[in-house]
Amino acid sequence: MARIFICYRREDTSGHAGRLYDRLQARFGDDVFMDIDAIGPGVDYARLIDETVDTVEVVIVVIGQQWLSSVDNAGNRRLDDPEDLVRQEISVALARDVLVIPVLVQGASLPLAEDLPDELIGLARHNAFEVSDGRWNYDADRLVQAVEASLGGVRADPAVPAADPPVVNPTVESNVIPGSTPTVLAVSGALLVLLFGLLVTPTWHDEQVWFRILVSLAVVALTAIGLGTKRWGYVIAAGGGGLVGFIVWVLMLLGGHELSELMSLETDGVTNGLFVAGSALVLAGGWLGARPALGQSRTA
Repeated sequence: MARIFICYRREDTSGHAGRLYDRLQARFGDDVFMDIDAIGPGVDYARLIDETVDTVEVVIVVIGQQWLSSVDNAGNRRLDDPEDLVRQEISVALARDVLVIPVLVQGASLPLAEDLPDELIGLARHNAFEVSDGRWNYDADRLVQAVEASLGGVRADPAVPAADPPVVNPTVESNVIPGSTPTVLAVSGALLVLLFGLLVTPTWHDEQVWFRILVSLAVVALTAIGLGTKRWGYVIAAGGGGLVGFIVWVLMLLGGHELSELMSLETDGVTNGLFVAGSALVLAGGWLGARPALGQSRTA
């Protein structure tokens, strides 16, 4: 039987999982199990998965941007379905207390405990290992070495860089950004935009206020969508759109006002400044949320 099991969701990370399978199989051969090419015609998939996970020593859970939010044809989140195969695979692995390694791809973050079904909460306590597209070979080799060490088969390989400890999740010491920080920044910024762009309208310069209100609503709506679906691109677009919208609004008023007048503390400088600060906070939250670690740039 296989000693290493790769758990993934097809619509989320089939490509990344396939590449990891090839890398692991090159080192471990038939000790690696993945559903592609491993299941013959007519085999009961659910039964085979259960039997396989019940005997392996390492379960690699490949997590991408859509892993947590993936839905079925009825619009229900797949992880909330007790019959979901990914949920069953992880549940069996956690119950057996085997080594479970969440592998983050596509710049994804490790799900928080409160976002997981009760039987999968333990996954949030496992150290996560990031494999980025920008340095795939290096990260994949580190993962192979970590798996090999867990199986008790470490061997020297001068072609493979020395493995550092696996990248850990935000709850333990590492250079990973705390999962709550981007959300706090984005929410705080959206509230400032909502307050000073919509609820508190300009006192001295109320021309074209309709445009300012539309920009404010767009910023708040995009931020809410991005945070709700964990798609940080929407949050980045919200913050950037808020700043661009403010600039456009100012340009619309420059025909009858000076810039110094628009930003004066005696007129609407405070309101306008807080609107800009709110948009900048939303942008910063989205940018941090899209980056898996501080100081590490990510390439697609």
